Amino acid sequence: MEEGTETTGPPNIVHNLGSLSIVVDNLDPDFSHWFNNLTLPHLTSLSIASAENMSPRSCQNVFTDNCFPSVLSRSGCTITSLSLTKLPLSDDDVLQLLSVLPSLSSLTIHEDDVEPFKNNMLSSHFFQSLVIDPNDTPPNTQSSESSSHTSLRHLKCLDLRLHASLPVKLVAEVIQSRCTNKPEYSTTLGVDGLHVVNILVLRSEEMVLLDVEELRDLLLRIAGTGLPFTCSSKWLE
Repeated sequence: MEEGTETTGPPNIVHNLGSLSIVVDNLDPDFSHWFNNLTLPHLTSLSIASAENMSPRSCQNVFTDNCFPSVLSRSGCTITSLSLTKLPLSDDDVLQLLSVLPSLSSLTIHEDDVEPFKNNMLSSHFFQSLVIDPNDTPPNTQSSESSSHTSLRHLKCLDLRLHASLPVKLVAEVIQSRCTNKPEYSTTLGVDGLHVVNILVLRSEEMVLLDVEELRDLLLRIAGTGLPFTCSSKWLE
């Protein structure tokens, strides 16, 4: 190589990494630099969480320069498992992440359990975006792929922890739309159907709208399709 010449190539290629866990805190709240500096051809599982007792108040610039879609394109990887724990992300941030993960089969989203008690990621808009329309068709055209609706048609495992500020019907509708024992459901809609659901409802003096018993009863009816689930609550002081 001649002196003074430079070579350019993909950032830090790590061939043997299948699972990546990122922990952010109030001193370093952003994680976009991880996506800018790594190429991960075999990545299938991604976990992003806030550090215990050091949760950031905000995560700014998490999508700077289209960093997340860029690392997926650069790596050529297929992420099937995503976990977001106690992150100060908005529902739009989360939906933006999910929109580029069509092969996702396992999704975990846990809201923070410290004050102020509120749902940042798991909003009404989030749940409405995940409802499967039985009159819909698999996304096989450019127009349907660019839709703002986040279908996640291969989603099988759903683990949620949310504050009790949302109506039961909103949560149950997502699960019901993704559970069926009819073979044509998968064939016609291209939806795999949920295999397991875990929901923990965080209740406090201000957050009591979501009735855990009502949600459990609705899930029991849905479980007639063979869906294993857990539905419990935790009281926050």
